[in-house]
Amino acid sequence: MALKDDLKALIVKSGYTMTQIVEELNQKYNRTTSVQNFSAKLKRESLKYTEVEEIFDILGYSITWTKSNDPKIDEALSLLLSLRPDLQDYILDQMKKLVELQDKN
Repeated sequence: MALKDDLKALIVKSGYTMTQIVEELNQKYNRTTSVQNFSAKLKRESLKYTEVEEIFDILGYSITWTKSNDPKIDEALSLLLSLRPDLQDYILDQMKKLVELQDKN
């Protein structure tokens, strides 16, 4: 999936519209970016890394760089990150319980 598709999906999944994101960015970072300009940058995939970080900050996400040579870990992380935040919390709680059960046996 392309960056633009991932960002759009994350924005919608987080309960925001493009207009709301642009308004929040403008207010928080004292800018006057139009929705049209933001949409064009997204479509061209010409957003700067810092702009993506700012969007993530508004949505309550952060960017984490991890190095992994294990495809299972990569797949698990990818699946976890594709879930809504409340489901991520639920899955993490269940995983902790599984670890506790494993440690008891």
